[in-house]
Amino acid sequence: MEPIDVIVTAGYSEGKPDLLAEYTGSPRKALAPLAGKPMVWHVVHALRAAPSIRDIIVMGIAPEEGVDLGTPVTFVRNQPGLLDNVYAGLDTVLRQHPDAIMTLVASGDIPC
Repeated sequence: MEPIDVIVTAGYSEGKPDLLAEYTGSPRKALAPLAGKPMVWHVVHALRAAPSIRDIIVMGIAPEEGVDLGTPVTFVRNQPGLLDNVYAGLDTVLRQHPDAIMTLVASGDIPC
């Protein structure tokens, strides 16, 4: 099976209120705590457990924010919108792996 790279969306819309983030005191929904860890942590660890996953790109969290997800990921700063984050994630995947033929997009704030 070909390796699969994953883009995890964990961004936000500037100026658009997010009630869950506000309620939990988190800067954005993907960083809201669930069982003591940010929601995006659970998504990343579930993905990392799959043997076919090669690299995980987390969109919407800048490297300088210092978020530790406990496993190697590439952080890419937030883009203006959801599709912008996906496009920037695809660009990152192709820069890292020009031969990539499969990429999965997963939401960082739905840890199911």
